[in-house]
Order: sequence, then C-alpha cells, then structure tokens
Amino acid sequence: MTKKSWRGLKLKEEEITKLRSTKDSEIASHRLAKEKEIETLRSTKDEEIAKLKSAKDTLFEEFQTQFKKWDMGTTKQEELKGERDKLSFGELQNAVAEVENKLKNMRGLLSSKERELAGTVKTLDHLWMKLHQSGFNKAASRDVPMFDSVQSKYLRKAVAEKIMANKLCTNIFQQYYLPESPAAREAMDNVLERLYTDNPRGEVIFRRRLLSAYKAEDEEYRVANIMESTQAEVVGFPDPLIFGLDARESFRSELGKLLQEAVKLWRPVQRSAVKGVVENDPEPDWTGYKEYD
Repeated sequence: MTKKSWRGLKLKEEEITKLRSTKDSEIASHRLAKEKEIETLRSTKDEEIAKLKSAKDTLFEEFQTQFKKWDMGTTKQEELKGERDKLSFGELQNAVAEVENKLKNMRGLLSSKERELAGTVKTLDHLWMKLHQSGFNKAASRDVPMFDSVQSKYLRKAVAEKIMANKLCTNIFQQYYLPESPAAREAMDNVLERLYTDNPRGEVIFRRRLLSAYKAEDEEYRVANIMESTQAEVVGFPDPLIFGLDARESFRSELGKLLQEAVKLWRPVQRSAVKGVVENDPEPDWTGYKEYD
C-alpha cells in the first residue's frame, strides 16, 4: 500500500474514533434520560397509588365513625337519619370498589412496564453474551452500545470496519503468501528484515525471487485458502448483529469482493522495487479523548 493510502487509513481510523467518542456521549445521555423517565413514571404511579390508598382508608374511617354513631342509642337516631341521607352504605361500597379497581389497574400497568423492561434487558444480555463469544466485544476498543439508534449503529459498523482492516493487514497485506508453514515464514521474515536493514536492494531481489519460486497455481490455491479463512473469521465477529439469512449472504458476498480487490491491489506491491508495509495501529494517545470517556 502506498504512503497516501496508508495515511488515508490512519485518517479514517481517527475519524471513526472521534465519531465513536462523540456518539457514545450522546448515547450515555440518552440512556440516562430514559432511566430518569422510567424512575419519574414509577414515582408518579407510586404517589397516585398512595393517594388512592389514603382515600380508601379515609372512606373506611368515615364509615366506621358513622356506624358507631348509629349504635349509640335513641338519642342519635335523628342525627343518624340525616347522615344516612347524605352517605348511604351502598355508596360507600361503590366508592371503595372504585378505588380498588383503580389500584388494580395501576398494579397491572406497573407489572406490564416491569415485564417489558425485563424482556428488553434479557434480550440485550443475550445479544451481549453472543457478541462476547464471537470476539466482537474484545475487538472493540471500548464498550459498544446496543441501542437501535443511528449513532449506535454507526459505532457498531465502525468496529466491524476495524475488524476487517485488521484482518486485511494480518492476512492479505503480506510480503509473500508462500511458504505456508509458520517456521518457514518466520525464517523468511528474518532474512527479509535483515536484508532490508543492511541492503534494501538485496531485499527486493530476494523478495522477487521468493515470489517466483512457486508455481502460479500453487500460489493461487494458497491465496484462495487465505481469502476463505479470512472471510470466515470476519463474518464470525459481527454475526450476532446480522439478522436474516439474506443479510448474512449479502455481507459474505460483499466481503468476498472486498478481499478480491485487496489481493488484486496488493500483488503489484509485493513485487515492487520499494517495500510496501501497511500499519493499522492507533495513535499512542488515541484514548485521551475525554468526551468519549
């Protein structure tokens, strides 16, 4: 990859990091607002329930007071008759039944909200566990929100792009594809590094001879295996976030095209007179953004 392309990758990484920082702050604020809204609703309902219970108790107390007056003797009969005209026993029963019905409705509403919240939390926990098992969370530099907002989706896409960039660097953008064994590759890497340090021209000659030492069909077979394994690795990370068979197949297909383009782009670099290296490491101080924390 040329220095210009490398700088482009670094700028894109910086833009992704800044976007992640800004959007995470917004998501945290949104989450806090929702939690306050739920708490306010719960507090309001508790106050209404308390008022209704208080009204019920008051009605019962009034009824008991009136009943005692009715039993006090003949001297209270006229008074009881007047009070009986104002508030009958049937009316009290109706009022109490109305209060109890309101309390029942309030309890049902609160229970429904609690079930809804519990279901959402359970779904998010299940999704988070799947992402942890797939390695997606580990690949992310920070916790990625699972909200359905546009900002959260962009952050998750940014993590997926980072995973793809890392796999391109480690699997595709290599100085050579053969030999395949780790021991042989380690030996070749050491030779190329020493030659590049002492004699860059010698490194170019050795690298080109190494690339020409294998048959074209052997190299094509090796490249096909690398692309297949890279595709499987990349798809496995965000798989819990891709819903539906068609979406998965579409993602896999587009990823395959991307890998083909990467190989096509990199092969001339492997044989170039200047050693090409791709770096995908973040800036040393990339974690110092306060708004993302």
